[in-house]
Amino acid sequence: MPFPPYDAFGGFVNSVAPMSKRRRVLSAPIDLDTLNTGVTRIVDVFAADYATTVRDNAAPFATLNAAQQQTEVAIIGAGMAGLCALYELTRCGLRPTIFEASGRIGGRCFTENFSGQAEDADPAEMGAMRFPDTAKLMWHYFKKTVENTDNPNPTFQPFPNPGIVATALNVEGNTAYWISDPASEDFGLPARVDKLGADFDEVFLADTTVEVAPQVFWGLTEAATTLKKLTLTSEEEGYLFAYWTAIIDKFDKVSLEMFVRTRLQGPDTLANWTESDVRLFKAVGFGTGGMGQDFPTSMVDFIRYDLWDYEALYRWGPEFTSSGFAESFFQLSVDAGLPAENLIMSAAFDISRPVSAADKVTLSYVDPSTGEVTSRVFDYVIVATSNPAMMQPTLLDGGDTNLFPAPQSRRPFANVGVDLSNPLTLYTKQIRESIRNVEFYPSTKIWAATEGSYLESPEWPKVTDINGVDQPVKWIVTDRHLGQTAIFPNSDGSKCSVLLTYQNGFDALRYHPLPLPIPKKPSTIDDAQYELATNQLTLSYVGMSSNTPGTTNSNDFGDVLNNKMLASGIGGDNTFKIEWHNEAYFQGAFRLLLAGQYNYNAILAFQYTIASPARYLEGGVEAIPAQYRRVFLAGESAFFLDGWIEGPLYSGVNAASAVLHSIQGGVGDLRTADFVNPDIIWKFRTNAQTAAVNFWNDSMEL
Repeated sequence: MPFPPYDAFGGFVNSVAPMSKRRRVLSAPIDLDTLNTGVTRIVDVFAADYATTVRDNAAPFATLNAAQQQTEVAIIGAGMAGLCALYELTRCGLRPTIFEASGRIGGRCFTENFSGQAEDADPAEMGAMRFPDTAKLMWHYFKKTVENTDNPNPTFQPFPNPGIVATALNVEGNTAYWISDPASEDFGLPARVDKLGADFDEVFLADTTVEVAPQVFWGLTEAATTLKKLTLTSEEEGYLFAYWTAIIDKFDKVSLEMFVRTRLQGPDTLANWTESDVRLFKAVGFGTGGMGQDFPTSMVDFIRYDLWDYEALYRWGPEFTSSGFAESFFQLSVDAGLPAENLIMSAAFDISRPVSAADKVTLSYVDPSTGEVTSRVFDYVIVATSNPAMMQPTLLDGGDTNLFPAPQSRRPFANVGVDLSNPLTLYTKQIRESIRNVEFYPSTKIWAATEGSYLESPEWPKVTDINGVDQPVKWIVTDRHLGQTAIFPNSDGSKCSVLLTYQNGFDALRYHPLPLPIPKKPSTIDDAQYELATNQLTLSYVGMSSNTPGTTNSNDFGDVLNNKMLASGIGGDNTFKIEWHNEAYFQGAFRLLLAGQYNYNAILAFQYTIASPARYLEGGVEAIPAQYRRVFLAGESAFFLDGWIEGPLYSGVNAASAVLHSIQGGVGDLRTADFVNPDIIWKFRTNAQTAAVNFWNDSMEL
């Protein structure tokens, strides 16, 4: 089986694949040098081995002469994609200017630190917090940030996902407990939850088996195993192409909810799930987090992560943090020669292409030192922002700009006509409509700090592990608004960082923002307890024990949680909340592929290949003018791995490669040239492949 083990998922972000038949092993601590080896291909770009190309050759991507190194490049967004492109371009002798609107670098790599009485609690990760072993680009760049430090080969602990630590599953007032037991037939799961996983697996495995050649059948095992090979034979490449083409064709328009309700629910299905089974699946999934928030997501995304085949997720903290990684990543560029002042903490906007200077791109920003709107001219611009934010700086249709009023300027992807047989018209329409149609998910995290003694109290629920030791519950998965709560004790157990809620999708919107109109504090409750209790999300647990339609024991869990955890709350500025969908310049946490969106995803993922003559020349004639090959997109929207750092890093490598390819004119030593060549890299849903289904050549005439 190619499936990662139970503990590989846990939580909500992309906890989407079947669990019950996974390799029933528990992940172990692992050192960075081990993580920074091996091959893991992403199926959509299987022909290119990014990790080996980027990691195993220390040389810069390209050699630029002195004149070429004077090329002016702007990067909008200092998240993972922008920082990656910045570093690789700086190593080649360029000195890009990078703009960041949020006031901090790192994008969703963002950490808050507790203070005062809670300062010993582990840091609160507001965005990225789980890191797969197969994220090979990420581990490569992480290695770069620590290789010259006192600890160049740190050891990372498995992320304490549900099941790795003692976990409470609470649904409609009924509570059950579990902890992973590889020797047990049900892996320690409650019987009904285990059965849901087995049911899902049986159907899922059958439905993802494909005839890749006459009488040659591939399933997830064969595809995932092949994607980890250092080199691929022509036959293997053909099989991978046939496999993923069939999966896209079959599942692109199938959401998780459609799959569950048509293949698992009802008497005409093998599993014969009831509506109650569906609700349970939505609430607790495979014991590691509810799937309901992911019901709109395309099954293609789910299958892709199975093929990514990660063994485990690891935790950087508390020694390392995601904000610390982002800052160290930027420092790599400074150490490579980038002037620190080339990072401008200001929003870039008003991107345009002056008609009188077709080889230039202009943008405006508010100069932080003067407060004045300033315009600058660049040779290339990389827009490395989230998908919603891309719509703002590119202003997708034509219009006036501060520097060049219409008709003296054009937006990078402005409408140029209606005849889609014209390559330029098709290109600009595809980018505009893909940006408009690919969605970003809302997400919310709230953290608090508590004393740690309640975990050892007799009343706190315990689960006996495989060694016979009673482990306190540290993860709570529930159908309440909270969704899930995770408790992270520090090294001596004296303080706990508490992830009160982690919600994605519509669930992230289903609570009241702080502060609430809370009545005056009762005299019977101390200040610390009351301060934590006023968080509406913790109040979701009040009454958890009163809704008991079933007969499950342990229905006093809600009372125990409130009486113990809330009473241990630490006051002060130690409650952190982020709503990524309400964060300026983010407008969402991460992109998830919804049903029917693969074509849009492919356009954004491969738009940068317009730098290759294979795309802009037709019959030796320039079909897309050079001025339309000056702006490239990066960021999570511009690749396929939703919700992980790895996807933005791929897109950063791609955007940097496109700029270097353009600077060299396609003639040079660019060692990532294959990444820019659409004939090599763009295998699925190309323009030729989508023309047959008339996907783009339609009319919106009213």
